[in-house]
Amino acid sequence: KYLEYYGSEVVVPIYIEVDDGVRIHRALAREDAQEKPKYAEMCRRYLADEQDFSEEKILELGITKRYQNIVLEECLLSIVTDISES
Repeated sequence: KYLEYYGSEVVVPIYIEVDDGVRIHRALAREDAQEKPKYAEMCRRYLADEQDFSEEKILELGITKRYQNIVLEECLLSIVTDISES
């Protein structure tokens, strides 16, 4: 919505990717920390995200650059560097 409103001259999407296994482990850890974990809801959200962030939708949004969040500091440095250069 921001891109539509402000235009691609002003807004550039930043897409940060995390390996599926890491995403599931993080979600499970968050759910395990809850007083009453809702694992079915966790799975539903994961599957919904898979659809919301499908390759087709990513391409439709014009996202061309992806940042891999393997080592957080390196990922952030990459993003900051790219923003500084634009």
